[in-house]
Amino acid sequence: MSIWSLVAIAKKRADLADVAWGLGFILVAWTSLIFGQMTIYGLIVNILVTIWAIRLMLHIYYRNRNRDEDFRYQALKRKWGENFNFKIFSEVFLLQGCILYVVALPIIWIHTHSERMPVQVLMFALPIWISGFVLETIADWELTLFQNDLSKKGKLLTVGLWGYVRHPNYLGELMQWWAIWFMAAFFPFGWALLISPLLLTFLIVKVSGVKPLEEKMKKHADFKNYAKNTPSLIPPSLVNGFLYGTTWYILILYGAEGSRFIPILAALGCYVAQIILFAQFDRKSFRIFIPLSLAATCLGLLQEMIFILSGILAYPNGGILPPLWLILLYPLFSLTLNSSLEFLNKNLAFPFFIGGFGALLSYLSGQRLGGVQLFPPLAYPVIFLSWGVFLTVLIIINRKLNGLKSYYSE
Repeated sequence: MSIWSLVAIAKKRADLADVAWGLGFILVAWTSLIFGQMTIYGLIVNILVTIWAIRLMLHIYYRNRNRDEDFRYQALKRKWGENFNFKIFSEVFLLQGCILYVVALPIIWIHTHSERMPVQVLMFALPIWISGFVLETIADWELTLFQNDLSKKGKLLTVGLWGYVRHPNYLGELMQWWAIWFMAAFFPFGWALLISPLLLTFLIVKVSGVKPLEEKMKKHADFKNYAKNTPSLIPPSLVNGFLYGTTWYILILYGAEGSRFIPILAALGCYVAQIILFAQFDRKSFRIFIPLSLAATCLGLLQEMIFILSGILAYPNGGILPPLWLILLYPLFSLTLNSSLEFLNKNLAFPFFIGGFGALLSYLSGQRLGGVQLFPPLAYPVIFLSWGVFLTVLIIINRKLNGLKSYYSE
């Protein structure tokens, strides 16, 4: 960063620091791998970081090459005056170098350990990283097309991904770095590196990303309506999906080991958190979610007992009753039907096929985690058909309950 600052000083452009940001991570990642522990998991992490960094560098370079300097840096230059050369080094490049090192700590930590990363951790973190990368890439592409369209000059981008959240590119960025921290967290004391994604989140939300951009966007007449109808960074449906996915993973992982306390605590915490977030203990929503959860639990318990008695699968605890951690998943799943899986309510053909295929994938993943044992070939068609019917029935119940909203609001 110090060397690159000389280029920025010569060209009088502080925003060249943004181009060097990605390059710095590449240098840190590969240097720590070469001088650290060479593992396949470390190599995978470095490949991910390199892909992210190269895309970001190219995007920023092509975005800025024919444009004026970023408005945030222009404001700083006016503030610095004659101290520009010293300030650009100390308050931009030197500071960004320190921040870069803190954000990169999970990468360095992975390369200092020779232990194998649990495959389950990679299976959980990798889809999050890929989703974040795709989200950021598409969001930046949409923004570039919008800014290059002269007919849209002076307007706000409110369609595509930007119609779901006001800053989808930042959301994708954060998803990638939280996924990398999650990988590092499973090494000794890796959890303590939580400061890395927390620092990046704070900077994006409060310092260099969302906050200054929102101040600029407020000048648009239609921003107030846009902000009212569109969440800033994280849509509630994503929170719902993330909470359910994380709890699903925790319940299966610890449930397979025979633990009861952690699955119960995780399930209860997830359920209460979602009730607070989405229902906020509103009488109308509360009376929809609770009956739906009870219906899902009762039908799910019956379904699992049929699976066990028919001999298509077995759980580690044995017996005709499914394990507690599995029963706890059903009320949690019911909460997704009015949030992350809300689209299933539109057409009854969706629940059957998505329920069947989704359940097969879930049970196969659970088998890899040691939570269940399937007995093919009969297990696959039975699970597909049963879950297709189960989800369709649950959607019908959900529709009926939502139809009672006017009654509950009286």
